[in-house]
Amino acid sequence: MGKSRTYSLELNKNKYRREILGLRKVLADSVYVKGLDEGYAHFINEMHMALIGSRRITAKMEVAIHRIIKFHKKKSNIKNSPISETILLKLTKLRSMIDKCGYTENYIADRKFLVDSFINQVKAKGGLSKKQFIYANNLHKQFKKKIDKRQNNS
Repeated sequence: MGKSRTYSLELNKNKYRREILGLRKVLADSVYVKGLDEGYAHFINEMHMALIGSRRITAKMEVAIHRIIKFHKKKSNIKNSPISETILLKLTKLRSMIDKCGYTENYIADRKFLVDSFINQVKAKGGLSKKQFIYANNLHKQFKKKIDKRQNNS
């Protein structure tokens, strides 16, 4: 029995070397782990213990481990991304343009809500979809045209 346990332990360490290192990196990121739900942090720790222990890793566990590592990489890249910073600056500028257009209060509130949701998505996911970029660009053109028209009439 001792021999098979050692074999299983070595098998996990060899087969799941990348996953073990990935989960160690996730668990070492204390700022990220503190921001997680307590149950999810415990789950990540349990997955790590299963990998370094002699537990059999199921396909479902393997998918969950890969998802944890992938999500952590994405989150850590978003925070430092200069691209997301430039997008946020442009969206903030777009939001400030709304008040200068002279639209009705309801329209202004609706557009501010929309742009705020874009800003929240960039903060959470690091970017916008292609359609959202196109829509934001169209809003910018519309607002710029309206502001220029108001300035020429004044």
